[in-house]
Amino acid sequence: MADGAVFHPHGRHIAQQRHQDILANCFCERSPFLASANLLLAILLPSAMLWGLARLEWNHYERPDFEAREHAKAVKVAGEHAQLARAAILTAERLCGD
Repeated sequence: MADGAVFHPHGRHIAQQRHQDILANCFCERSPFLASANLLLAILLPSAMLWGLARLEWNHYERPDFEAREHAKAVKVAGEHAQLARAAILTAERLCGD
């Protein structure tokens, strides 16, 4: 600490202690890993956050492009169907001689 930096007693040491507590909590007999607190903090909360962010991303970024692509496909298919219908009518008229 020759450069004058001051070590805060509640800095990194507390974070390391928390990690050690979590690891100890996983392997202690008194507190199984799948206890309700561990289940909530380690599995359910991150899963819910990921799901929520994925839905937000889909609705904000992907959905407008997806709907535009689907609309363009529907317009193209409708045009092709109309062209086929016109060709079928012309063919029927030629064959029937009207």
